[in-house]
Amino acid sequence: MIQLTVKKSNDINKLGTVIFNKNLIYVGNDHLCDLYIIEEGLLANHLIIEIAEGNLIAHPNKKIDYFHVNGKRSTGHKILTVGNLVKIGNTEFTIDNFVETQYKTIKEELNQITDKLIQDESKLLDIIQEIQGAD
Repeated sequence: MIQLTVKKSNDINKLGTVIFNKNLIYVGNDHLCDLYIIEEGLLANHLIIEIAEGNLIAHPNKKIDYFHVNGKRSTGHKILTVGNLVKIGNTEFTIDNFVETQYKTIKEELNQITDKLIQDESKLLDIIQEIQGAD
């Protein structure tokens, strides 16, 4: 989960707090971006922000050489913290919060459910095994 507050933008509809329930977001001038900013000079995926190993990291697009954090020019990857003010183009947003979300794969989820069925000696286990053998 990444929570941002857009403080300044050419698009007044973007102002306010936004919560993304994922560990990686795209910011830029592409309608597929998580934070879509219509602004001349911004690239499609201008900035990528991700949670990795407990840190919030900003990755600029390779075609740009900087962005601003707390009024200072930043080049390359930058570790962000809660309270940082990030500026790309005319848009400014603060980092309000971030928490890494742990996702289970479908296989992990199914294995956990199957283990529970085995443990409970569920009659459903026979049906599942029959379905799996039907291939």
